[in-house]
Amino acid sequence: MSENIEVKMQNDRLITGTVNDQAGQPLPGANVVVKGTSIGTVTDLEGKYVLNLSNNAKILVFSYIGYKAQEVPINNKSIIDAILEEDIASLEEAVVIGYGTTSKRFNTGSVSSIKAETIEKQTVGNVLTALTGRATGLDITQESGIPGSAVTVRIRGQNSLNPGANEPLYIIDGIPFLPNSTYLIQTGRPQAGGNSPFSALNPNDIESIEVLKDADATAIFGSRGGNGVILITTKKGKSGKTNVDVNLSSGVGKITRKLDVLDRRDYLDMRYEAFRNDGIDWTAPGVPNAFDLTEYDTTRTTDWQDVLIGNTAHYTNAQVTASGGKDGTYFSVSGGYWKESTVFPGNLADQKISGRFSINHSPTNERLSIQLSGIYLFNNNRILGSDLTQNAISLAPVAPPIYTEDGRLNWANNTWANPLGAVSATPFTGKTNNMNFNTTISYRLFDEFRLKITAGYNRIGYSSTYRNPESIQNPFYFQGPSSRITEFSNNLTETWNVEPMVEYNNDIGLGKLSVLFGGTFQETEQQATVLYARGFLDDALMYDLQSATDVSTRSMQSIYLFSSAFARINYNISDKYLLNLTARRDGSSRFGPGKKFGNFGAVGAAWIFSEEAGINSALPFLSYGKIRFSHGITGSDAIGNYGFLPLYRTKSNFYQYYGPNGGGLYPNNLFNPDYQWESNRKTDVALELGLIENKILLTANYYINRSSNQLVGYPLPSMTGFTSIDANLAATVQNTGVELELSTIIIDNGSFTWSTNFNFTLPRNKLVEYPGLEGSSFANNYAIGHPLTLVKAYDYVGINSENGLAQYKKANGDTVSSIWSLSSAVDRTVLINVGKDYYGGLLNSFQYKRLQLDIFFQYAKSIGITHMFGHPIGVNVNQPQFLYDQRWTMVGDDANAVKATQSTSSEAYNSRLRNTDSNAYTDIFFIRLKNVALSYQLPSSIVNKINAENLRVYMQAQNLLTITDYLGMDPENQSGGLPPIASINLGIQLTF
Repeated sequence: MSENIEVKMQNDRLITGTVNDQAGQPLPGANVVVKGTSIGTVTDLEGKYVLNLSNNAKILVFSYIGYKAQEVPINNKSIIDAILEEDIASLEEAVVIGYGTTSKRFNTGSVSSIKAETIEKQTVGNVLTALTGRATGLDITQESGIPGSAVTVRIRGQNSLNPGANEPLYIIDGIPFLPNSTYLIQTGRPQAGGNSPFSALNPNDIESIEVLKDADATAIFGSRGGNGVILITTKKGKSGKTNVDVNLSSGVGKITRKLDVLDRRDYLDMRYEAFRNDGIDWTAPGVPNAFDLTEYDTTRTTDWQDVLIGNTAHYTNAQVTASGGKDGTYFSVSGGYWKESTVFPGNLADQKISGRFSINHSPTNERLSIQLSGIYLFNNNRILGSDLTQNAISLAPVAPPIYTEDGRLNWANNTWANPLGAVSATPFTGKTNNMNFNTTISYRLFDEFRLKITAGYNRIGYSSTYRNPESIQNPFYFQGPSSRITEFSNNLTETWNVEPMVEYNNDIGLGKLSVLFGGTFQETEQQATVLYARGFLDDALMYDLQSATDVSTRSMQSIYLFSSAFARINYNISDKYLLNLTARRDGSSRFGPGKKFGNFGAVGAAWIFSEEAGINSALPFLSYGKIRFSHGITGSDAIGNYGFLPLYRTKSNFYQYYGPNGGGLYPNNLFNPDYQWESNRKTDVALELGLIENKILLTANYYINRSSNQLVGYPLPSMTGFTSIDANLAATVQNTGVELELSTIIIDNGSFTWSTNFNFTLPRNKLVEYPGLEGSSFANNYAIGHPLTLVKAYDYVGINSENGLAQYKKANGDTVSSIWSLSSAVDRTVLINVGKDYYGGLLNSFQYKRLQLDIFFQYAKSIGITHMFGHPIGVNVNQPQFLYDQRWTMVGDDANAVKATQSTSSEAYNSRLRNTDSNAYTDIFFIRLKNVALSYQLPSSIVNKINAENLRVYMQAQNLLTITDYLGMDPENQSGGLPPIASINLGIQLTF
């Protein structure tokens, strides 16, 4: 007997290794099995395994949910590593969740994932715009087509009455990233279209972006997850030999939509008609409003949309990446350059230089694992501080030339504001420095236990300079050195974040138990300074503060402290029954004593019914089926720092009338130590189906969120000396919605593949309760049972066919023509929801051998502004053609626009249509060809000749076409600003 045992032990051998994904990340829980047997094991939290086998074992099979299985011959090796490839066709790739990863199969929460390959196919300067239309429940609106402009993001609607408290939580590699990192002090000259700190991220550095929506997914973030969470993960090193990847592209952009405005002939006819209607002879001497008819050359014409926003934007993108590694150590380092000009005149551009590094050290058979990563981006934005779009659509076609004969700016005897005055001297510059560093250290104490700590630091600094030199000013208003003004703004936000954790994974009872305990310690410090200087003797001295005769300042500094403890327990029974419990206790420095801490939590459960016995035989077409449910409470502390304290502010000499020594102290806010956490209850139920071997994947989701104990700046009457006070309101806001996502593989015959992805979101928002609303200061903004995106408008009832005046119905039923007869608080009786009725996207992907084509459409339905003008037909500004065509001209006209008038004191002017009238709003539906990406992989016979591993050429296009009946420039954002730019870029990617 002893001899047989000795022989068996000699034949046994120890095999170790690591199982990673293609990004070099470990896959914990991966199966490692001897082919044809039940002998095997699973990997630990670092993706490592140890297996004791006999010499008879020939092949190891590595498998993991969402990845393709891999067979590896043993061949007398003692170390066998495996890299598994994602299997998108089955149940999608793994997705990142709070403090971990999972797969679609075992996820109990609502999470949408956008991967690097989707982002890289889009030529965008702001990574958030690459998400538009890509995920259910995610509503993204670009505020302007100006590079670097702000982006509005909402996840499953607006939860708070406080407009500034609806942003989701953004986390980059574990570090919170604040969306309000610029303009901490509102300046007099911010960048047109706002400024987005996300423009200080390189989209090419992003590995994936996950959108966390329901309580199960967001409760692990507690109070910060009330409005949803967006997790941004940067790229990491990959195992294998060192590769160098070079990606170069260049392209051009133009606007695709113009507003149909009056040409020279119609404009002049409009003006002549306006004078006739007002009974004024425009040829008489001294008529004040006729300079466009008496002083301008009415035989010439200018298409101002061509001149001011019809130029060509240019794009340049260069990215270089080196990555590789072996023996458990992987690295990646990259650098990038981006330049984007605009369609405005001049050579102004937005330029970025970025760098990224990542080092992962997790050697086989060692308990210690270390990861270090960092990104840096410098952004120099010299785009205008003003948007020329309104000038382009409102300037008269007979307006004078931009320049005089000697090349100076033409002010035409002070009869107009030259639109290029803001361009000629590059008056605006905005610079952003963004650094983000993260390290993760983990130690496997036992096979089941792992200790882990994540620490990170983010620093984003934004500075802007605005100059108002003599060279861009109308000489009529220039008053010497005091008119030369420079504004310097410096904003700095620093965040450090430390999160210690302990993880436990083990098979207990009938299932697998995973437990996570951890804590968060965060500090965010923000400081800003604005310097206001004037009195420069010459334009050339305006960057030198010492050359100014008058310098004043404004400044702020605040510190936000946040700490928490969190726990998550996940139990998986037989890969069929899933339970996920989450709890978190948060503490915030934004609340007073006794109110600083709040408790949050959620429960998520799922049943994978397709794994039940008999399902496959009863429903052979069903390859995957899951029902999931979650309910929980998240919260919000999205309010200013120190609001519960009675604060005082120094009256500086920022404004001249305070005198050189300032004005002492004044109270900054009212004292209220009793306000506390806003509460958001979320319920979510979903059905997930996979049909015909998962060639059809369908997810249907219904959610209901209720946000109460509203945390707002409650408006106060001006007689109190304050505009608002921080307080909790006994109001409840409800968001409900239906989300559908359908992914299909229509054709897959080896050489040709056609797949689609369609998503649809039907959101509904309403104010459920608000005791005392009618008597509050919010009565003119909201109504019970209606959305927060509510507009209360005057009831427009048409144009009087006898006199050409607009008619409005008052709340008492009377009809009036003068807007001064309307009460803003009482007579706005028409309720209009300007939020989106539904939105989504459709992607078609085609691949034929080495050729790939992606076509993505974005669509939305809403109610929006029809016209954007406060002046009636006849005033000396240009007008849309449709208003001119609909104007009243004679008695008996069935018109829809007020008769022409040139006087601001006439009856017609006082009866004018405005954006506060019900006639100004209309249904808007649009379909936008958001992205087209075409690429071709050159064959290896050509690539090998240049000693390369891969060579790809591609074309990428954005915003090529918008299909809509909307008469304005941008159906998605009806602000009247610059619409999204249509661009086409050609590029080449080479890997050595």
